[in-house]
Amino acid sequence: MIAGMAKSKQQVYDPYADLIARLNGAGVDYVVIGMSGINYYASSARDTFGTQGLDLFLRPALANAVKTYKIFQGLGYEMSADGKAIKEGDLSEVLKRKRTVLAVNPDGIMFECLFAVSGFTYRQLAGDASVFKAGDVLIRVGKLHKLLASKRAAGRPKDKLFLKRYELLLKEIDKK
Repeated sequence: MIAGMAKSKQQVYDPYADLIARLNGAGVDYVVIGMSGINYYASSARDTFGTQGLDLFLRPALANAVKTYKIFQGLGYEMSADGKAIKEGDLSEVLKRKRTVLAVNPDGIMFECLFAVSGFTYRQLAGDASVFKAGDVLIRVGKLHKLLASKRAAGRPKDKLFLKRYELLLKEIDKK
């Protein structure tokens, strides 16, 4: 803390927690996955990995997708799939093709909404999801071993690189 500065008692706005709170309030079925999900298991902030947004695995049902879409739209997010803007009427086709929906607000806050992931069904990830708390917001996150297994199953170069780095981090933590 800088000398002479008072500590703020005002809570900092967290757009990710705000959106999750709204999803929870609307009864949206989701699980946080990917790097953002893995970071919830970090033992400290220095053990987290950079990511551009929050990845949500949504139960692939039209009613669930529509509720999610309306929440994002109400908060001013632009939504797209395959680089093209989508409207509510496009959601059944998005679900049928299992397309990822990107939601970005004017400040650059980004969510990826997925309806399929490598290695697991929604039910398999959601069935035993962990619950973390950010302020007063409960956040459902896939189990760490499943998130890592999904990265292995995806087999993308960026996932392989991450898994190597993660193994090194775990070895370093074990030495402590």
